[in-house]
Amino acid sequence: MGGAGRLERLGRQHRLWLITNGDAELQRRKVRLAGLDTVMERIFVSAEVGWAKPADRFYDHVEAEARRAGLRIALVIGDSVPKEIVPARARGWPVALIGGSPDAGVPTYARLADVRLPRNH
Repeated sequence: MGGAGRLERLGRQHRLWLITNGDAELQRRKVRLAGLDTVMERIFVSAEVGWAKPADRFYDHVEAEARRAGLRIALVIGDSVPKEIVPARARGWPVALIGGSPDAGVPTYARLADVRLPRNH
């Protein structure tokens, strides 16, 4: 099962949010073209939030929105250690790295389709 199919399956059991840096129009177009707009419940684009990853204020905003929704963050999947993995780990959130070096000290996967949720999700 490909990455999009895996996300669709996860989306039936979990609430999926996407965070991304960049111009709002461009990022939302990329999300739409990838078919992720139908899978993601929430999409946070840095240009709309006002801060970019890895800024603490960006992650504070997402965390506050999760709290308001009565959610806890079960897993952050990222492809950038400094912009996604480090800030998530600093908050105690479980992480998975896609396409990175296996020696990053975190669960690392070649493809999104291979990612597994932590046991205590």
